[in-house]
Amino acid sequence: MIESICDVKAVPGETVYGSLEFEGMKLPCVISQGTSDGPALLLLGMQHATEFSGPGAIDRALGMLDLTQLEGTLVSIPFVNPIQVGYDREQHSAAHRNPETNLNRQWPGDAASENQFSRLAAFVWENVVTRCEAVIDFHCCRKVDPRFAAASDGHGPSEQLACAVGLEAVDLQTADSYAAGMLFIEAAQKLDLPALLVESHPGEFQTVEAVDACFGVIMNALVHLGILAEWTPPQRSRPGRPAVFRRTVKGETLRNKHAGYLAPRRWPGDRVSEGETVAVIRSLESFEVLEELVSPLDGGLGCVGDPGSGGLVAEGVSAAAVKAVD
Repeated sequence: MIESICDVKAVPGETVYGSLEFEGMKLPCVISQGTSDGPALLLLGMQHATEFSGPGAIDRALGMLDLTQLEGTLVSIPFVNPIQVGYDREQHSAAHRNPETNLNRQWPGDAASENQFSRLAAFVWENVVTRCEAVIDFHCCRKVDPRFAAASDGHGPSEQLACAVGLEAVDLQTADSYAAGMLFIEAAQKLDLPALLVESHPGEFQTVEAVDACFGVIMNALVHLGILAEWTPPQRSRPGRPAVFRRTVKGETLRNKHAGYLAPRRWPGDRVSEGETVAVIRSLESFEVLEELVSPLDGGLGCVGDPGSGGLVAEGVSAAAVKAVD
């Protein structure tokens, strides 16, 4: 049973939010521990700055897990690359193409390297990866691709985990077939850990389909690893008449007081009740919930998220809009 990761101390039966200090920056670290001993599953998000499937799935899991049912620990680092958090599409694209500035080409890293990304990889590898029994690293693929789990070709535990998580395809890779220094290959080959890279479109923001799929990955992995006995996927539906908006009726704009990661609780087109939480803002340093955005009326959710950005929002933007519906 994990007792702590750096200064973040685990508490059986509780979810603890904290930060890992790296060269003046903070990585959020969340430890959700069951009441019984068992393996630790590590979840990583946003090695790349515009890929929000990780934080979206982690947010969903943290809100729905019953820790009394866990035999083991879930360790989450939703933003593992604080160097590039907030990069726009062009900055991200340039960084991704350059192996020296692509974090997922650096593993297991070198603490003495002149390259800050290699030092970051070494810090996370030594303090977090080596403390866990399995790793899932979330990314975003192209819209023309299936959602898939990539595993190290020939590493049985990783291949078995990849087949168990419930995505549309499994992609078996090697360092030679794609790229060197990728976390899921290095963790499998050097530490003999079941390790996956999970790809789910779209990038730049999250959709309910992506969050559903990646949340399912987490839950299926917990069952496969014996941390959770079972789970039943929820059925998402919008029964009855759809929300009918009128352009002549002005909506109510919800503006956030804190900057951070915007995590939807309800999705565009959903009917909502007055007082219902439609989204939360989470800290980029600890992943704690900083505020809830609450519907001021019974109506329908017209949009969620700043239209001019990705999953990160500045203070005081139009983070959601609710309108009366027929």
